[in-house]
Amino acid sequence: MTKFNFKEEIPDRTYHTQIPNILSQIGLKASSISLYFAIKRSSGEDGKCTKSKEKLCSEAGISGGTFSKVLHSLEQNQKIINKPLIKVQSRIHEHGDSDTHLITIIDIWPENVKFWR
Repeated sequence: MTKFNFKEEIPDRTYHTQIPNILSQIGLKASSISLYFAIKRSSGEDGKCTKSKEKLCSEAGISGGTFSKVLHSLEQNQKIINKPLIKVQSRIHEHGDSDTHLITIIDIWPENVKFWR
């Protein structure tokens, strides 16, 4: 029997997150920035996050009570860019129970480029 040794080669920048600089100009509270970063970090290339509320709260360093308010604030149109940062959709498990949210990152890179030019 032949044994194979596999070595996964991962580019140096695989585990990174890019954040548009315009985020610092919008006037978000620290809790909003922290939650946005946690969502963005978890969303991958497709811009979709399905982590639980509890996991996102832990990663963002916010309480469960703060989570709903902050999540809602990120769904609202933001100053300067005039669009929300995220879109939140409820998901229902096949048995009818509530599942995690599907949180989609809204592309604000065009607004970022326009602002800084």
